Amino acid sequence: MKPTLLFLLLILACSCNSAFSICEPVKSFVKTVLFKSDDEVEKEVSKHTEDSDAKNAVFKLKECVNELSLLQKATLLPVVRKVMKNCDSIQ
Repeated sequence: MKPTLLFLLLILACSCNSAFSICEPVKSFVKTVLFKSDDEVEKEVSKHTEDSDAKNAVFKLKECVNELSLLQKATLLPVVRKVMKNCDSIQ
């Protein structure tokens, strides 16, 4: 699966669940995975979980995101904003 599609599917899956107040954590996660270093991602993930499967999933996602160019990351932002705007309007 292409990294861009994988990333967008993750955002969509997380933000479509209106039963939980997840908009802010998803926004933070997106910013972290898109623009922070691998070490910063590891520190952030470690704050929230000790589950090795969850950590490995985030690290695999980060590997995919690292394959994206800065231009590709920038083109994702309007889509992410639109999804997050819808998330905000649900709550």
